[in-house]
Amino acid sequence: MLALKKSKKFPSRINKNLAIQRVSDGAREYVIVDEVYSEIVRFALKQVYFDEKWYLDTYQDVNDAIKEGIFLNAKDHFVEHGYFEGRLPYKVPVDEKFYLSKYPDVMIAIRSGACKNANDHFYIYGSQEGRLPYEGFTLFRINRP
Repeated sequence: MLALKKSKKFPSRINKNLAIQRVSDGAREYVIVDEVYSEIVRFALKQVYFDEKWYLDTYQDVNDAIKEGIFLNAKDHFVEHGYFEGRLPYKVPVDEKFYLSKYPDVMIAIRSGACKNANDHFYIYGSQEGRLPYEGFTLFRINRP
């Protein structure tokens, strides 16, 4: 299994960006510096399905940043900053039954009035907390969700 871990500084005998360490069970672990890790993530993010209209409607501040010439377009913002800020590239469907059974604390939040339903919880809190909106969810799919 390949495990990528971020490392601020790592003196490597192989090169300055990547090193291999053996772990106790004999599996390999690859350790890379932050800059290389970010580059790999950004490369993968360029492949993610992206709904520009939804993104701009949802994140109004991105429109201003594009007008000011800070970003070329909405996808550029998502790849460079949005993903790392916890923003989503498209409207992710939430399976209410799955979400509530996987995260029983959400029902408490709904009952307390903190959110209306599982969908609201996911968009207000859940996506930032790393919760899955439906079983098997990942941004990294070749085709649209």
